[in-house]
Amino acid sequence: MLAADSYLPDGIHLDSFRAALSGEPYSVSSAEGLRVLKPAAAQEKVQGTLYGGCLSIFVSLLGTPWEPATENKLLFLEDTGVKPYQIDRMLWQLRAAGKLAGVCGIIFGEMVDCISPGAAPDLIDRAILNALDGLDIPIVIGLRSGHVSRQNVTLTFGVAAELTLADEPTLSLLEPAVTR
Repeated sequence: MLAADSYLPDGIHLDSFRAALSGEPYSVSSAEGLRVLKPAAAQEKVQGTLYGGCLSIFVSLLGTPWEPATENKLLFLEDTGVKPYQIDRMLWQLRAAGKLAGVCGIIFGEMVDCISPGAAPDLIDRAILNALDGLDIPIVIGLRSGHVSRQNVTLTFGVAAELTLADEPTLSLLEPAVTR
């Protein structure tokens, strides 16, 4: 995504990019698009290893040697140009494959152009909540990372992270992805 965004004047979220490269912990919140879809019943804060990527690719890896390992993960999923019914289907496929069992929380990206013409604007939210009904984990959406409209937030996968829903949703990366 760096190559696609770096030439745009507002293409990269510089604070997260610099922090990731320098090995500094950092946080993102509603200023980077994050909003709560569903809190967990008993938890305002969850921790896990940040992991994920493009939902379509993630699902296509099921049954291969590169199948995602999601246990104890804060799962980041994003995509572009897929319809809400397709997102619903992919999330159900992840559930049926057991890939959502043991996930600490789910962070959805901005989900650019993931709409159905003429449908209610909240259809993607409702599709996600329907597919994930019964999971007692926090679910947030809107983080501008991956396929985005502007200011692509750099996420460092494989590091300890914390999702907090107290005052506003905040994703904090707790450890560096690089060392100095």
